[in-house]
Amino acid sequence: MACEGRLPCEECRRAYVVTTWDKEEEKERKSDGPPCWACRPEIYPENEEAVEIYSHCSGQWICGASGVVDLNIGTALQVMDVFEVDDKKSCLMGVKQIAQVQLAKWREEREEQESKNGH
Repeated sequence: MACEGRLPCEECRRAYVVTTWDKEEEKERKSDGPPCWACRPEIYPENEEAVEIYSHCSGQWICGASGVVDLNIGTALQVMDVFEVDDKKSCLMGVKQIAQVQLAKWREEREEQESKNGH
């Protein structure tokens, strides 16, 4: 379920709770819990801090006339202060890399949609 719709983890966990109304095949599918291994990428220890900071500010995008432009780095720096990040420079570079991957994905999706619509 999470793999398909990329639900937040808590919603996904609730979706995988076995209920009395579930048919046997549904109970079997849910028996191991959510498929986090297929939904969320493995995070290497050296990237954990950047991923955590990004997750706390990933809704803070700067938008322009053509759409999303970049992640608000000021917000990322404030979140780093709250979480008392020691190596802010390294963490910021990681956050920016994650943001650039997300921007590229959105750009690709937008281009696909425009090509489908004939624009």
